[in-house]
Amino acid sequence: AAGSRPDPTQAVLLKRAEALQAKLDALKEEDAAHPLPVATASVDDLQLRVFRCDGCRCDIIEPTARFHATCVSDYDLCAACAAVTPLTAHLPVAGLDLPAYIEVTLSRISVQAIIRTATADEAQRSVPAILALAFAGYGPRPCLMAHRDPLYLPPGSVLTYAEVYAAALNFAAALEERLAPRATAQLRIGICGANSIPWFIADLGCLLRAHTVFPIHTDARDAVLAALLGSIAFDALVVDDARLPRLAAVIASLDASPVLLPMSAVYHPGHGKSDVRLMPRQVAAGELESSLVTVVHTSGSTGVPKGAPFSQTLWARLLLDSMHARHDPFVVLSKDPLAHISDREAVHCALVSGGRVGVISSKETLFENILAYGPSTISATPRFWNAIFSDFHRELFA
Repeated sequence: AAGSRPDPTQAVLLKRAEALQAKLDALKEEDAAHPLPVATASVDDLQLRVFRCDGCRCDIIEPTARFHATCVSDYDLCAACAAVTPLTAHLPVAGLDLPAYIEVTLSRISVQAIIRTATADEAQRSVPAILALAFAGYGPRPCLMAHRDPLYLPPGSVLTYAEVYAAALNFAAALEERLAPRATAQLRIGICGANSIPWFIADLGCLLRAHTVFPIHTDARDAVLAALLGSIAFDALVVDDARLPRLAAVIASLDASPVLLPMSAVYHPGHGKSDVRLMPRQVAAGELESSLVTVVHTSGSTGVPKGAPFSQTLWARLLLDSMHARHDPFVVLSKDPLAHISDREAVHCALVSGGRVGVISSKETLFENILAYGPSTISATPRFWNAIFSDFHRELFA
């Protein structure tokens, strides 16, 4: 008898499981009655997850019934509550017009299915094509966020995918106009600066136009910079405002003559809201192996910096292999030097997955930024965790 009768806790769980199964069956019937486009995933392809509505406390089953307040906190609403609840008060990051950005989880899966379908032919797998599809599909979602101590932008800045896309291409248009007398099909652009939203706008603008990006270490010695600038015929360098005089002095000692652009000129709030002046560049199938997306150099601490080149084919494969929809919202941090490959790779992979990137420009506010952004995962070197541990000790013994 003891084994045949469930205890009260089991009974509650069984009843809840039956109710959830009934809702899932109803969801499948609805999915069958209204089939999705070929490029999207069906309900049977998805993992069932249940959430509690923070408005009416009802159960919400992904994928078709979960609405998100598009912010850095995990705030869930059912469709009914999303239509009537003023969400602005719940946001730790300011600047969002919430009613315009309520989103359904399925849309992320749909966009990824479209990207995979459009790039099924290897001849179409270029980085500009993948990024353009991602930015078009994720348009209203939050993309780049700067909570505290951001460089060049007000605290609490949030840019959507549509705004980043427009700003990146408009930066590329201005860059190509500036370099028009000597512009080639593929420019060599160096970027030297701390983590910031303008850094990524410059990077993405170059990638969308199939130019080659060379991230440069911000703490590189003058001799290392001279070796790097002397070995690569840069067309332009985008540099943090505070580092401009130093780079200018190094360039003056060489025969090189790249155009120097201050990072503060890369983006102004109006850039993301104006019409796009330029479209992504098509990369011919025969150029995918030879066209370089980026060259990542070592720090030069053990000699002349050594570069690792990444072709369109290689970087496109990296983006497609890393695309996923496991978390929504999917939040990553940009906190490590962007001259290293790990941080920039994580950001690019998050963007093609419809995630959002919390940019940390200062290591002095790590704790506060982590709490504000609510990252889905944190991957870091021991140096990062040591900084976190030091912050913890300062707070503990203050």
